[in-house]
Amino acid sequence: MKYNDFLNNITFYIDGDLSHSEKIEFEKAISSNKEWNDLYQEIKRNNNLLKNLPEITTKSNFIVNLNNKIDEYEYKKNSSIYSYVKDFIFNIRPIPALSIFSIIFLLSFSMIKINNFSFISDSSEQELINQDNYIAVNESDSLKTNKDSLNYPILLIGNGR
Repeated sequence: MKYNDFLNNITFYIDGDLSHSEKIEFEKAISSNKEWNDLYQEIKRNNNLLKNLPEITTKSNFIVNLNNKIDEYEYKKNSSIYSYVKDFIFNIRPIPALSIFSIIFLLSFSMIKINNFSFISDSSEQELINQDNYIAVNESDSLKTNKDSLNYPILLIGNGR
């Protein structure tokens, strides 16, 4: 008899549910192996102790009240914002994560485009453009002018264009 078969058959032997041949094989196993016999005796003793425990009576609605208290505890534990954030961070799934990353990516570049953000600072941009090769054409070159037209060039024309 293998050890796993022995373990599986202990409770069947104690309850008298083994066939005659299985019962003889089990008794041979416990008589030939002291460790198996000790284990069988311990399980048999524990089984008898459990059968002899006094019966405990409770109110008829004990289980219902217990389940309600468990539900209240779980609700309080899971209803805080911290638990939602923790659950989102530690149990994140790939599809929602990719969706959130995509939305953040699109919003950030949209804001950059809306604000005319330039990766080149104004001082370095001025160094890159040689302003001597350009002339400014603005509303002041027309026949009608106003005070603001001198401050806002509307067209740059380069030499040789």
